[in-house]
Amino acid sequence: MLQKLAITILAITLFAGTAFAADKQVSTTNVIEGATLSGFSPTRQVSVGYVSDGATSMDRYTIAAKHEQGNKIYGTTSAQTSNFQKDGTPGSVLEDSDIPDAPGSSSDTTIPEGWSAM
Repeated sequence: MLQKLAITILAITLFAGTAFAADKQVSTTNVIEGATLSGFSPTRQVSVGYVSDGATSMDRYTIAAKHEQGNKIYGTTSAQTSNFQKDGTPGSVLEDSDIPDAPGSSSDTTIPEGWSAM
């Protein structure tokens, strides 16, 4: 439940910021692609990742989060009504490759390959 709340808060704050480029961004602070996520700061050893469809409207995006010592990566997309998870490696931070691509359309509710519903 805590992961779902953290991911939801991240999604909300992303919409309050400026538009991001289509490349994947990973951060352990509340700054991604030079924009400060107002009101959000990940806890120690937590990294968050974001990728958008590249449009300035940010209609489609994917976000993910992982604790460095944890064995799960949690994520969601703009088209999802729930979160998903996949196995991660304890002792490693979130990598660009851990973040699924943004959905192809606003109605694309397909869970990314390698991930499972929570």
